[in-house]
Amino acid sequence: MLIQSPQCTCCGQMFAGREGPDHLCGACSRHIWQFGRARAAAVFAESLAALVHHLKYSCRTGLARPLGRLMLTRLREYWNPDDFDALVPIPLHPRRLRERGFNQSALLLRSWVKIEAKVPAGLNERLIMPGLLERRKPTTSQTGLGRRERGANLKNAFRVPRGTTVAGFKVLLVDDVFTTGATANECARTLLKAGARSVDVFTLARTQMEYGTRKHGKTI
Repeated sequence: MLIQSPQCTCCGQMFAGREGPDHLCGACSRHIWQFGRARAAAVFAESLAALVHHLKYSCRTGLARPLGRLMLTRLREYWNPDDFDALVPIPLHPRRLRERGFNQSALLLRSWVKIEAKVPAGLNERLIMPGLLERRKPTTSQTGLGRRERGANLKNAFRVPRGTTVAGFKVLLVDDVFTTGATANECARTLLKAGARSVDVFTLARTQMEYGTRKHGKTI
């Protein structure tokens, strides 16, 4: 299921009520994010969830291209990629990267360039800069953790490598799934602290943990 309006103007959460304009969800009205806005291509459910799991845990890396195509189609509905100074995949810790053998977010991102290779004025490969951000400490699995626990688990987990410049950069963070937003938020905080001008987030999928809709002037 594709993410459609109405959705939250900040975190991109799709509302259960299918009428009305995009607006701020209840959670975002109470929580200040470090990133500007987050968007996703589709809902993390059913067949898409299965494909993501096959990509990440069954080493079905060939899935990156069709999933990346879905992302690329939706990306241009929200942004012009050329407006960014850097496209950055959410990094894995080196230990996790060795275990898995690849970073699924980087595969999805690099698939965009392959897809657009024959398109005039296609996506500029030089915008992809995985080296701008690294995961400095291994973290326990985020599965089963709530928003607060995820945030504590990720505190100071990322850094901009010494000698790397992000000052004044407009950055788009790319990941496979947006759940609570804790990972993207910590990455954005790290980049902004290092001098980035702005950080937005784009993911293949997002969970719909807290559907919201307007009723009597309130978000439920």
